[in-house]
Amino acid sequence: IQKFDRQGNLLAAWGADDGYSLAMDDRQGILYVPLPSAGYVGMFDAQGSLLGRITAPAGEGALAVYLTLSASGELFVNGGDRVLVFDRTHLPERTWLFPDGSPGARGIAVGPDGNLYVASASTAQVLSYDPTGHYLASFALPAGSLPYGLTCDLAGHLWVAVPNKDRVYEYTITGTLLCTLG
Repeated sequence: IQKFDRQGNLLAAWGADDGYSLAMDDRQGILYVPLPSAGYVGMFDAQGSLLGRITAPAGEGALAVYLTLSASGELFVNGGDRVLVFDRTHLPERTWLFPDGSPGARGIAVGPDGNLYVASASTAQVLSYDPTGHYLASFALPAGSLPYGLTCDLAGHLWVAVPNKDRVYEYTITGTLLCTLG
């Protein structure tokens, strides 16, 4: 993690280089960073001090590199073929398996509707699930896409990064393409 001021000056750096996402809980002032090689999600303050660690419950597999926060403060962590959900106090709340095994998740985000959206590298789609893990729908990305990042903006639009096409796509949560960057 690297922290910069508004002029682009490096203020601090910390963490490892094996996580591909992060989530900020502004209410608690906690930055969540997946550290899969260490086997946990690190909780950091704005200065980079480690505040605590979140680990997967026994038998639930390793924590992976993609995570996101819901509006209520639940932490969703993709762990291969499953999603682990932790409550605001960082206790395990529930786990659910992807219906057809791992979708090759390369990014997860919670939408304004509270549903979880997953960028699937193995199917070149964005898949949606309700908060308990029931599959809802999917929409296709352009052919040959290997998504590697997904976020939801304040307007409720999904942004999907597709590095192999040098593009970022903006979609509605129902899959209507709004904009292509790159």
